[in-house]
Amino acid sequence: MKQKLGLCCALIHDPDLLILDEPTTGVDPLSRRQFWALIDSIRARRPGMSVLVATAYMEEAERFDWLVAMDAGRVIGCGTPAELRARTGQATLDGAFIQLLPEARRQAHRTLSIPPRVPDGALPAIEAEGLVQRFGDFTAVDRVSFRIERGEIFGFLGSNGCGKTTTMKMLTGLLPPTEGVARLFGKAVDAGDLETRKQVG
Repeated sequence: MKQKLGLCCALIHDPDLLILDEPTTGVDPLSRRQFWALIDSIRARRPGMSVLVATAYMEEAERFDWLVAMDAGRVIGCGTPAELRARTGQATLDGAFIQLLPEARRQAHRTLSIPPRVPDGALPAIEAEGLVQRFGDFTAVDRVSFRIERGEIFGFLGSNGCGKTTTMKMLTGLLPPTEGVARLFGKAVDAGDLETRKQVG
């Protein structure tokens, strides 16, 4: 929302050049999509307006007319997204950017591969059963249940305000649930249980 407000403020005097410095950093995917739809609608009404954008999101850079790829303060490539992909023989802009990096920086890059986990039968690290969090009449988290095995990488994915942080606060004992139960290493979450909390970073 702050990014949209900042954009509106920048557009009040109807500029010919709009400069956006990482305008969607830390913004959820839905809000990012809405932000760029707003930019597209502005450009449709003002085709002569130039837009300069700094971003680390390659999927956003795909929509730009021209790119300057930089590393350590130096330009490492220029062109349209299609030209950069073609020049490097890569199918994605992520891959193209990595190929444009100096050899010494590229050597450290490895494709991430996470092998499937084999459950070992141990107690799970976290269990949530029917977690609910209400603030007055507003239900922030509604009957959330899941199990996270030890050694598992588990992620919450969703837009800002969807309940991710509230759920995490209930799992760590920072916020008692309105309903339901959370367990860490088989024990019900208790903010005062220092032995269990020592196992959580």
